[in-house]
Parts: sequence; structure tokens; C-alpha cells
Amino acid sequence: MSKISGTLFAGAVALLLAGCGTPASIDRVAGMATADDPFLQHLHAGYVDLARKESAYYDRIDAAAFRDRAEMVAEGVAVEPWDPTGWNIDSAEQLDLLVNERANLMAELEAGDRVERPEAAARAQTSFDCWVEEVEEGPVHPGPIASHQEAEIESCRDAFHAAMEELLYVAPEPEPEPVPEPAPQTDFVVYFAWNSPELSEIATGFLESVVAEAVRQQPSAIVISGHADTSGSSDFNMGLSRDRVEAVAAHVAAAGIDPSLLVLEWFGEALPAVDTGDGVRNQSNRRVEVRFE
Repeated sequence: MSKISGTLFAGAVALLLAGCGTPASIDRVAGMATADDPFLQHLHAGYVDLARKESAYYDRIDAAAFRDRAEMVAEGVAVEPWDPTGWNIDSAEQLDLLVNERANLMAELEAGDRVERPEAAARAQTSFDCWVEEVEEGPVHPGPIASHQEAEIESCRDAFHAAMEELLYVAPEPEPEPVPEPAPQTDFVVYFAWNSPELSEIATGFLESVVAEAVRQQPSAIVISGHADTSGSSDFNMGLSRDRVEAVAAHVAAAGIDPSLLVLEWFGEALPAVDTGDGVRNQSNRRVEVRFE
């Protein structure tokens, strides 16, 4: 190598190292003041945390990428979730999934969640970017990273889904104020967490009132109908709706209702309370309906 080319090479290396995500440069960005906006403050902190995580793995390039995003947020630049089509992602299936999930995230952000739920919105964006970065790294690529890459991908993906669950959560409408001499209530709805047939404390407390009402009204039959949202496969959702029905039936039977009165039915995702597209998590559709006849 000539003296001139050697000098140029050394300069290029120096510039590369200067741009890498060193702990000192990350600390500098972490200390930057952010606008008085909760979403931007959480976004800035989330990107700083990701930069530090990558730096701890000696991945200075990706650490610098997250550091730079934190710096742009602090400087007031509009930073949107990464477009996965711009990354070197080998799996077409993973790329399609990331593209769809980014569209879901952007819909929530543009619907006002940056203001209404700033912490969860920022967490959803930073964990999505983390997911994109980790998917590009492996696990198909050889090397020391591959040994823990699956866990890193899963961690970022699960954090994203947890944040999106908060953004998509729709609280059940409160029951109406009692009116004089109301007609007997014969229809009841129990809601479930995503991908779960387990009864929450709120659900079990609500079912106690359903049991008390059944004792008072003495219906000839109690129809228990199970439903799921569209976020899983149709076969999986059919089984999940059945499991929810069986959980409700077991609870009311244990509370003293004659099992011979119970009529069990389940419909999976076929009869949503709220009409959504496929692959949409919606709490109003994750339900079991109890009807007195």
C-alpha cells in the first residue's frame, strides 16, 4: 500500500469510528433536552436505551443508528418508524409481516395515540424499530450474534405487540344508569384478554352477578356463546372461543347453576361485535355472551 493510500485508509477508519455508537456519543445524546412533549420524551429515551443495548453488544453501527434517531427526536425532526423494505431482510415472510405491522402502527399513531397514549405509542415505535434491526441481523447469518438472535428478535417483537395491545385496547362501555323498574336483564357479555381463555378478576366478579340474576329469574336455559377476534387463524380462534365458553360454563356451574340448564356454543371469529379486517386485535370481539331463555 502506498503512503498516500495508507493515509487515506487511516482517515476513513477514523471517520468510521467517529460515527460509530460509542458510549460517550450516546451519553451526549442522552443528555440533550427534548421538547415538552411526552411522546417525544419517551421516544428519545427509548432510542437511547436501544443505542446503549447495541453498544453493549459491540454493535457500534446499529448503536449509532439508534443514537442518531434519538438525536433527531431531540432536535425536533419528525422521526417515523423504520420502513422495513429499506433493510436487508432475507425472509420474504418476515418482511411482509413487518410491512403489515408498520401499517398497523402508523394507523394508530396517526389516529392520535401520540397524544392520547404517548408512552405506549413511543414504546410501540422504538420496539418496532428494534424488531426490524434484529430481524435483519439473523438468525440465518453466521457468527456470534446468531447464538442469541432468536431471543433478541422475540424480545423486540413481544414488546411491540404488548405496546400495540395498549394502543388498540377499547374499554367496554359502562353499564347504563339504573332506571325505575327495569326489564329483567337477560343478556350479558364477558370480555377476555388477547389470545387467552382465562377469566380475569373483573370477569369473575361480573359472573357472580350473572349467577345471582339467574337464581332470581330462573330461566329454562342459559345459552353461553363464545367468540374471538380476527388476530389468529380461523381454526385457532374456533378452539379459543370454545375454551372461553368452557371457562364461563365451569365457573357458573361451580357457583351453583344446574349444568343441565347450560347450552354451549362457539363461533370463533365468524360473528364479531365490531366488524374488522383479518388479523385485527379487538377487545370487543374477544367475548363470551350469556343469554337467559
